[in-house]
Amino acid sequence: MLGPLVILFVILINNAEFSNKFALHNSPATAFWNSFSRISPRLHTRSITIMLWVVLIFALAVLAFVMKSFLGKWGDLLFSTLILLICLNEEYEVNKEPLLNEVHSNTFTPLFWFAVLGPIGCGVYYITHNLRHISNLEYKFYTTIISWLRLIPAFLTGTIYGLVGEFDPAFYRLKRFLSVKETRANVIVLECGSAALGDVGKVDEIDLVQRAKLIWTLLAIFFSMIYWNL
Repeated sequence: MLGPLVILFVILINNAEFSNKFALHNSPATAFWNSFSRISPRLHTRSITIMLWVVLIFALAVLAFVMKSFLGKWGDLLFSTLILLICLNEEYEVNKEPLLNEVHSNTFTPLFWFAVLGPIGCGVYYITHNLRHISNLEYKFYTTIISWLRLIPAFLTGTIYGLVGEFDPAFYRLKRFLSVKETRANVIVLECGSAALGDVGKVDEIDLVQRAKLIWTLLAIFFSMIYWNL
């Protein structure tokens, strides 16, 4: 039952009012990647970036093993909380990317992989997502991995947007995407989300995201209960 407790705790920490009051809004992770991005001009070879990806994931696995070996279940709890707190980024840059897509990439997708594969799955997504941005190059290696990591939960996000918004137009878009072999996650999320908004002013975008976040949290708790009981 540790997984659901971790999710609830981190969701509370990432609440806007709480995090602004106590200055806990993902600042360690943000500072790390901002510092790390200074070396991005040097990451111009595929071998270096892939090696860096492997090293970071290996370090993540070693940290998980060490904490579990020395602290047992408490180590699992601490490691899971730390990873999800770092990976669940709810700081969105205005006008950089559509809100519907940004929430999916920075919040819903890491939450999905944490619930399905635990902290390691969430950490792999987070590392791949950030390395893809700081390398300044759209390597096929990163593009392929991040596309699949986003695509699987994208259909779920599109469905949830429809459930909490205008269902019929969103479901029509989602049904159309299911028949297409090559589909990008950001297209699915944006079109289904836009369809779920309905007519202008009928459903507020922020309100839609907040409703979707509630459903995502409940689903993540359900899936994590299955994972942690295996």
